[in-house]
Amino acid sequence: EMAAPPRITVFGLPSDDGKMTALIADVTGAVEAAVGKMRSKQKRDDDAVTDAAKRAARRAVQNMTGKKPVTQVEVIRL
Repeated sequence: EMAAPPRITVFGLPSDDGKMTALIADVTGAVEAAVGKMRSKQKRDDDAVTDAAKRAARRAVQNMTGKKPVTQVEVIRL
């Protein structure tokens, strides 16, 4: 279970575009859904969580912009 929503930072996309808020919301939702669908054992594996979050974020950005962004994911355990 995620203690807080993912923090999304976007590099290389125009920030003045009115779609940025929608993009960040879509990426956040995609990451939360991807991690939420993982099995408990997978959620304990930082590499598996990182991989799932990265794939979900890239897919969401590509669907909205057609671009494949450089993606960085940090997993912070509480």
